[in-house]
Amino acid sequence: MLLRALLLSFALIVAGPASATITFTTIFKFAGTDGSGPVGPLFRTKAGVLFGAATYGGTKNKACPNGCGTVFKLTPPATGKTVWTRTLLRRFAGNADGMNPFGVQADAAGALFGTTINGGLTSCDGGCGAVYKLAPPAAGKTVWTKTLIYGFNGNDGSNPYGGLLLDSAGALIGTTNRGVPQASGGYCFSFRVGCGSVFKLTPPAAGQTRWTRTTLYAFKGGADGAQPVAAGLIRDSAGRLYGTTAAGGDTSACAHFLQISCGVVYRLSPPPQGQTKWIATTLYAFKGGADGSTPYSNDRLLRSASGVLYGATLSGGAAGFGTVFSLTPPAAGQTKWTKRTLYSFKGGADGAQPYAGLVSDTSGALYGLAGSGGSTLCTNGCGLIFKLTPPTTAHPAWTKSTVHAFKGTDGATPLSRLIPGGTGIFYGMTRSGGSTACTSGCGTIFKLTL
Repeated sequence: MLLRALLLSFALIVAGPASATITFTTIFKFAGTDGSGPVGPLFRTKAGVLFGAATYGGTKNKACPNGCGTVFKLTPPATGKTVWTRTLLRRFAGNADGMNPFGVQADAAGALFGTTINGGLTSCDGGCGAVYKLAPPAAGKTVWTKTLIYGFNGNDGSNPYGGLLLDSAGALIGTTNRGVPQASGGYCFSFRVGCGSVFKLTPPAAGQTRWTRTTLYAFKGGADGAQPVAAGLIRDSAGRLYGTTAAGGDTSACAHFLQISCGVVYRLSPPPQGQTKWIATTLYAFKGGADGSTPYSNDRLLRSASGVLYGATLSGGAAGFGTVFSLTPPAAGQTKWTKRTLYSFKGGADGAQPYAGLVSDTSGALYGLAGSGGSTLCTNGCGLIFKLTPPTTAHPAWTKSTVHAFKGTDGATPLSRLIPGGTGIFYGMTRSGGSTACTSGCGTIFKLTL
């Protein structure tokens, strides 16, 4: 399947020596039967408990020979101990049950919400994907209860390959990589699969059980972008949504026979009073080459207090191995956002393919993951964690350093965004490496202490 091929193909090169002032700890290694190949980010509670989803592993059957995926919980060690406790909350069964989950989100009551990239309704090859809820066990019980909130059918979207945004009213907002086909146009329409969409699921009214799906925006595949794969959303105080698409945008750039272009950063503004249509604005269309292309920023962009957006492109840049960029809002009276390339990866030991999104610390430094490059202990490099330090008077450019280079045994191919775990602490996952129960390793969960 194309989505799986995309996922597997976007894992190539990274590394560099780790600093002596940083502690890297592998806190869990997947074994295949409990999950493998995690792609979406972790979720951390105030108590320090980690929840997440492994895209593969778990139950294997005809529908998912590599495993249908799992949802898990990791509880921190007791005082004086070092071992985290893994609890398996759900093994997906494929087909109508869903398969290949991507991350989780939790509400105030402790219920988990997530998407499965495939499975669900069979209108699409392999299933169109679904949104589900996992409710915590009742008092004295241990089993979490799974509810299918919505199954996509292709015409309303398919393959919700990205994280969910939970609003204050309990509604879920996310993206589908495909679906919502339209009348005519380039790549998306040639195969009648659609260019993807932004959707909203509103909770049932009192006494009801059915969630209501609304398509906030259906991408057209041109200047507005296409295929928001692995790209969740962020929201500002005005309720505007920001995200990226891997394709679409400037049709004069990155063009080939499929006409997919280089990708965009977009904004969706709520409908004006009395109207129902959300307003899409392309903030920036990548041009390929040195400018960068394919802005994945796995799960979401990073937005500063001043409204600056930070993200990464999977390819392009000075050497073609990807970039980190910023987008600064227009000055008063202006409309054009200012894009700046903060760093271009060089491949090899420097790292390549920054697939995951970024996080920042209190000093304004950015941290991210290069999905390949780095240590040569893996065929295409095992990947690395990098830091970008803001410019100073003495150093006017952003300075990149390698925080940790994966070695394979401690993980490889980090595709999931880092999440903060308190002052100077981050948690993350790698798609491969770790246990050899899987061909290239089943993946790991790690802790980084600065």
